Amino acid sequence: MQKPCSIVRLIGSIGARGGFVGFELLTEQAAMITEKFGQDFCDDMRVFLPRYCELWGVDIVEIMPNLSINCIFKGVSDLYGDVVLKMYRRELRGVATEAVVLSEYDGYRFCRLLNSDVLNGVLLLEYISPATLLKDEPSLTNRLDAFLSLYKGLHRKPKNPQMFPTYMHWVHKAMRRLHRRDDYRDVYSYMLEASDICTELFSRYNEMFLLHGDFHFENILLGANGEYRIIDPKGVLGHPLFDLPRYLLNEYRFVRAATLDMDERLKMMGGIIEYFEKALGIPQIDIRKSFFIETVLANSWMVEDGREPKIDNIIFAKRIMEI
Repeated sequence: MQKPCSIVRLIGSIGARGGFVGFELLTEQAAMITEKFGQDFCDDMRVFLPRYCELWGVDIVEIMPNLSINCIFKGVSDLYGDVVLKMYRRELRGVATEAVVLSEYDGYRFCRLLNSDVLNGVLLLEYISPATLLKDEPSLTNRLDAFLSLYKGLHRKPKNPQMFPTYMHWVHKAMRRLHRRDDYRDVYSYMLEASDICTELFSRYNEMFLLHGDFHFENILLGANGEYRIIDPKGVLGHPLFDLPRYLLNEYRFVRAATLDMDERLKMMGGIIEYFEKALGIPQIDIRKSFFIETVLANSWMVEDGREPKIDNIIFAKRIMEI
């Protein structure tokens, strides 16, 4: 039986499972979504979601917590069982990269794309249950091994490479945007260095594979069968090396939160990088360089989003690279 819903009021016709197809946002949740995504987005949801609920036989159960870039609903579908209905912000609609990546992998280590309307920014995805985040695994070794079990053998040549930017394009684009600003010249200086290093790595690691692009441990979920699955690919081209540093940034959260001095933090992160070197055969100096690039890139995106960059993290990544 469908559980009671405190997030939305279900309305409309009776579905095959006995639930109601469609929804009406409660005032509090409508206000929350409007504040996060804008009134136009909230109005769109009132139009689009009942349409797709009927089209795909979805009973909306709840809005997923922690709204970030897009709005995500959990539901039950007459056709597919437990599902996730994902609606992109207006400015991101028509960006088909997530749908293309999931289609190319067709459930291999990723959640499965069940249906989509890319033009309107709506995806219907497999729901992974119990959806335990990899970050909640307390053992460092278990986390690293789980990540590596997904990473090894994952990357493949894309069928439609013209659909995707390259990782180096991301770096150069961020650098150009910083160049146009009068503030945060320190971040721009680091971005220039990161761009040069990225160009050098791309000259040696020049095979173009389809990367996740945001392969961190909040996008790695434990399924009911005890296997981890991957969600939310961004879609970018590059050598698999460039899918490592985003995960390393996550592990650095734990290192940074621990009561350690600088030398101990450097040693701990160095140990994680050495673990990857032994497992993957990628020289650790190149992994260290990629970590520096990703740290600078992440901070440049923070500037673009109007947040204060964490210069201390960049300084730490530079020290890691120079050891």
